[in-house]
Amino acid sequence: MPRQSMHVNSNVIAAKYQQKDSQSLDIALDKLVENKENEELFGGVDEESIQNLANGIKKDGFRGVINVWDKRDGTYEIYSGHRRVRALKQIGYNKLVPCAVSPYPEKETDRQRLLLAFNIHSRGSIYAAASGKSIYITRQINLLKSILKKEGFTGNVLNEIASEFGTSVTTVKRYMRLNDCTDAVINAESEGLIPLSIASTMSTLSESVQDKTIDMIKEAVANGREFSRNELTEYIKNIKNDSTDENLENMRNELLGEIAFINLFGDQTNEQEAEEDSIEVKPAKKTASPKSKIVKSYYDKYEASFTKFEKNISKITDENERLALKEHLTRILKMLK
Repeated sequence: MPRQSMHVNSNVIAAKYQQKDSQSLDIALDKLVENKENEELFGGVDEESIQNLANGIKKDGFRGVINVWDKRDGTYEIYSGHRRVRALKQIGYNKLVPCAVSPYPEKETDRQRLLLAFNIHSRGSIYAAASGKSIYITRQINLLKSILKKEGFTGNVLNEIASEFGTSVTTVKRYMRLNDCTDAVINAESEGLIPLSIASTMSTLSESVQDKTIDMIKEAVANGREFSRNELTEYIKNIKNDSTDENLENMRNELLGEIAFINLFGDQTNEQEAEEDSIEVKPAKKTASPKSKIVKSYYDKYEASFTKFEKNISKITDENERLALKEHLTRILKMLK
């Protein structure tokens, strides 16, 4: 069975709460006002996407309609079409805008249901959501959970949310764990520094450890360290097992030591794997390079001398001091021989 998107069942909500007494009206652009919850739930409007919409309208004219509620004060509140309205304003659109106008719902939960229903399906599925969208999906789930509570829902809340959003309970839980993450973790996920799975895993750490861990990852990345998803998973697992300040500092120093070593000698693990692959094909022609011999000699003594090594290397972390770092490491290697 193919995996469903998070938002495939958005029309389930719409079908329950669609207002049937809507009418088509052409309305002046300055009478259309944005919904105050829209940006909180679905994120800030990307300027590039607005520009693309504006360019399309300039070329082909405006198509479609804006969904609005009649506020009975001369204005109409948008509940679907915020980006298109911003694009129209950007190009100075001076024509009336075709709108589907419905009475303003008296119940707040009905307004929130419709806002969810008419927006989530147009923002991308939960599986295809780009980095930075996860926290907004979490907020959408939180809102639906709140609505169910206000409506007096007595069934299994997680199952109901998963059903209405067309996904699994496991996926819903993963997004809900962001509620227990610090801003540092959420921002790291939004910037693509860590995937959602790692952010979700980090939710069980204390707030201070979450922030320190993100600082360590940022520092490592700034120094040229790249992490695979599996490496990050193992890294967080080690932190969860022992997250005292002392051990976090040891892990930081170990990471910096690894980075410094790779900066000096290259990624020896990859080189050795490449050599082994080649040896299987042409074993007689492969010999260890002088650099490999030095590295092997260093590794032989590395473990026993690591305490001395980390104390020295932890003093030099600035990327601008890379040359000094290499010279420092050279002296350490001489001491270890």
